[in-house]
Amino acid sequence: MTELQSENNGNLKSKKEFWITVSLFHIYFIFFYMLVLIIFSRFTVSWLLLTVPFLIIAMVPLAKKGITAQKEKPAKNDMLPTVGFLILFAAAKLIIIFSLHDYFEPFYMIDLESSAINLVVVGIFTVVLALAIFFLFTSDSWINRFIFIILGVYSLARILSPFGVMSEITDWVLQYLTLIALPIILLAIFIKAKSSRDSG
Repeated sequence: MTELQSENNGNLKSKKEFWITVSLFHIYFIFFYMLVLIIFSRFTVSWLLLTVPFLIIAMVPLAKKGITAQKEKPAKNDMLPTVGFLILFAAAKLIIIFSLHDYFEPFYMIDLESSAINLVVVGIFTVVLALAIFFLFTSDSWINRFIFIILGVYSLARILSPFGVMSEITDWVLQYLTLIALPIILLAIFIKAKSSRDSG
């Protein structure tokens, strides 16, 4: 029974580490994507980008196997996971870069010209959104998760607002969401603090 429980705990820990690593890779590629957008001074979202999360999910186990192989027993066959990881990593970067090329215009979901300043603002809130998603999946507290959900929705509205995408929804979120959510967040923090005090 103890061994089974220990095995289940090990599996849960392994899954959590996997999704944390996946989240960190997403944050990295979001940084890279925003850098590419700033360089090209345009805000483009392509259907091709939907392949990147799948590449990330595929490359994480390869990265782990490659690191383990290098630590334990370097050999010619053990290089395969590392090579596979590098191929997927490079493929994800190339997809991000070439998704902005006019040749792939039929795959565009959003294609808007924008100033570098707007793209910097979008870049900042994209990073905030990525961090909110990361902490949403890694936090054990429902209060923290609620806060990160609100922060994520607000950041998404900030990202879309300069380009007039779903303007009615984004305007409502920017004007009213924080006013509605702030008292709820404060109440949740108060409840958490009180429960911690009572249990202590």
